[in-house]
Amino acid sequence: MEGFQNFNTTNFSPLTLANNTQAVILVTLVLDVSPSISNYAQQMNTAAEEVFLHELKGCHRKNDILVKCITFCENVEHKSGFSPVLSVPDSYFEVRPTGGATALYRAVKEALESTITYREDLENQGIDVRSCVYIITDGEDNQDRNGKDSKDVKALVAKLKSKEAWISTFTINMLGVGQDANFRSACIDMGLNPDKCLDTISTSAKEIRNHMGVVSQSISSSSPNAVVQF
Repeated sequence: MEGFQNFNTTNFSPLTLANNTQAVILVTLVLDVSPSISNYAQQMNTAAEEVFLHELKGCHRKNDILVKCITFCENVEHKSGFSPVLSVPDSYFEVRPTGGATALYRAVKEALESTITYREDLENQGIDVRSCVYIITDGEDNQDRNGKDSKDVKALVAKLKSKEAWISTFTINMLGVGQDANFRSACIDMGLNPDKCLDTISTSAKEIRNHMGVVSQSISSSSPNAVVQF
């Protein structure tokens, strides 16, 4: 089972949460902290604060939301396991450029694997789960030299697109900063449709939350005619 780090002193259990809600919402944020985002760090921090602190902590589903943050330069760091959004400190989503390279595709691969594995674990315990993986990056990657990581992500994305039971309850989105061509190209490399999944820094926090879908939709909104949103 995915490990949990609770930022409160009270012991936290996902089963306790599941007993008090109709569905658990997993939000995995993948943050670029490589040197190439230095010119956009303030914009990224503003977006993360407005969306993931103000919008999520203030929305009607706030008690249902578990968040996990993954940062990457040449190294990929999992800052914690999934934790209640109301328990994480305001600095949890803050980016500070560091390192010397960018492992975007490896970070996204680990984010997808972590989210999928934990979702399956919860579902096997009878818990209804919705999931969103949200990536904030300029789209550059200089660590995937043989293309393996991007191919692995593409395979995971293809598998998710074919999983009918999750179509309306699993979303992948990217907030692109910097050059449009770079982050659109990164979407395509990972098998994502930039016209469906891509936000830009000019997108409002409310629009981004709505775009994430699983946070805003009602519990009963799953549709047999749902289409893939990424």
